[in-house]
Amino acid sequence: YKILLEQLPTSPRLTLYVLLQFLYKVSVNAEVNLMDSHNLGIVFGPNLLRPVNENASGLRNLSLPAAVISDLIQNFPQIQTAMERKEGVDS
Repeated sequence: YKILLEQLPTSPRLTLYVLLQFLYKVSVNAEVNLMDSHNLGIVFGPNLLRPVNENASGLRNLSLPAAVISDLIQNFPQIQTAMERKEGVDS
């Protein structure tokens, strides 16, 4: 994901960072709120990774966006470390 994240313009990249930071904090409390990274991926994936040319066939394959967002949430500590070094963002 490092290469893909580095290709994003600064503002969207930092927005994604803050969103992932929030979603990671939610997932850490999954015992209480039942929202683990998988469930968060199902909710946020299709909204964050919507195809440009949306059609009926695109709506059937919502598992990939969910899996990507879930994976980003699970790997947020590594993403955070990399971004802190590169961007100087605070945790």
